[in-house]
Amino acid sequence: MLIIEHLAHQEVVPYFPFFTAGWTQMWPELLRVGVPMALAIFVVWGAMILIANHKSKLLITQPQ
Repeated sequence: MLIIEHLAHQEVVPYFPFFTAGWTQMWPELLRVGVPMALAIFVVWGAMILIANHKSKLLITQPQ
């Protein structure tokens, strides 16, 4: 959805340099939005792995 939002606001163009904003405008947004988003995805992924490992150990130790 973020890509679609950028396309809808004409922030991404099909020719070089591909972005209508300069690096000085992009870095604050990358740091403010991109980094927390990536960290949140990593935390959720890690939690899913821990839960899956815990459930698989429960299934192995407790036969149905």
